[in-house]
Amino acid sequence: MISSIWTGFTGLDTFGKDLDVIGNNVANVGTTGFKYERSNFADILDGAQRTKQNVAASVTGAGSMVQSFQTVFLEGPLSQTDNGTDLAINGDGFFTVKDDSDRTFYTRNGSFLLDDEGVLINQSDMKVQGFAFNPDTGDFEEELSNLQVEFTQLSKQTTEFSVSGLRLNFDTGQSPAVDLDVYGDIVDRITGLGINFQINEGTANGDTSWRVILSPGEGAVSNLNVPTSTDATLDEGEAAFDFFFTDGALTGVGEAGNVEDVTFDLTVDDQVYNLTWSLLDPNDPTSFATNEIISSTLPPLLEELNQDGYGTGELQEITVGQDGTVYTLYDNDNPNLSSVGRVAVTTFVSNDGLEKAGDTLFRSTPAAGEATVGTADSGRRGSILQFSLEASNVNLANELVRLIVTQTGFNANSTVVSTSNEMLQTAIQLKS
Repeated sequence: MISSIWTGFTGLDTFGKDLDVIGNNVANVGTTGFKYERSNFADILDGAQRTKQNVAASVTGAGSMVQSFQTVFLEGPLSQTDNGTDLAINGDGFFTVKDDSDRTFYTRNGSFLLDDEGVLINQSDMKVQGFAFNPDTGDFEEELSNLQVEFTQLSKQTTEFSVSGLRLNFDTGQSPAVDLDVYGDIVDRITGLGINFQINEGTANGDTSWRVILSPGEGAVSNLNVPTSTDATLDEGEAAFDFFFTDGALTGVGEAGNVEDVTFDLTVDDQVYNLTWSLLDPNDPTSFATNEIISSTLPPLLEELNQDGYGTGELQEITVGQDGTVYTLYDNDNPNLSSVGRVAVTTFVSNDGLEKAGDTLFRSTPAAGEATVGTADSGRRGSILQFSLEASNVNLANELVRLIVTQTGFNANSTVVSTSNEMLQTAIQLKS
């Protein structure tokens, strides 16, 4: 009877610990990225080692115990948000974060934000790890580092520009107005540059040349790489050269048959800016880009003016691709998204070997196997979804069913203990 009391007590202890696990799961049903736990039970045997001869006689059950607590890594449902730094992994893998002591943790909770320095962090101020973009090499670094977004993008110096769909009317001599903003490094806009076309005198037959006058708002144009127009009437700082056409198509710059990009210097306040007007087809350097500049009888038209320079701008938008590449867009004249880096995704041989560290964080252990860090949406690694978060994988209905079973088991073991105690008291009274 004493052994039955102990057996019932082990049952109470086992179901009591299971109740703790269930309570923790239910409490975290709304925790982003939470992974629920379950208790794995095992029986306790009392007696000598079992053999074929004594197995029935010498081995008895002595109750139960919690053999282990197992984290279940089933993917939780994904929910949409309105925050551009909220990320979710659709598939296998974990985000990698580091604390101020350079300790590494892993999480499925992608509720991130930018700190006052533009570093991507989680809600516990840990820094999200990724592969930074190196603008000098045009590629991503191989070593993990913090991902930092610049709130302000400084201006970039104008070195190259082009126009597309520039249509000149050789019947009327009309042409579109072209105004280029010239930017410097850091100091933003330097000046404007007017590019003005004037039809040359002669018969309007589609082969008439056009004079181009470069008119800076400040400074002076010099050192053109094409022959200049010596008979042009120019204001101080201006420069002129001719465009030649054959059947309406551009066939020469500076002189007939001279086909090349136009380069020149723009000097402003003793600072020299080297500029290139891109005219050639990048796929065929011996000819002009098709429909880049034409002379026709149609009304004047300018579809687009492109340049590699831009002014200072403030951060407007963050975009994250499925491969984790982080792009930034600023409210300046830069038409291109700027790459910051890629959010890293880490996978393990066995997720069951990870150790919970609180705050939906996990630590790597030898039981988890080697950590493999790489780009999202490659190999076993899942893709990254922006404006999304992974909810807790706790199934509340299942937990409530487990709660009923646990309560019933606890009550039953309590009855075993009380009944055994009553029988023991009766036996003691009989003996006395």
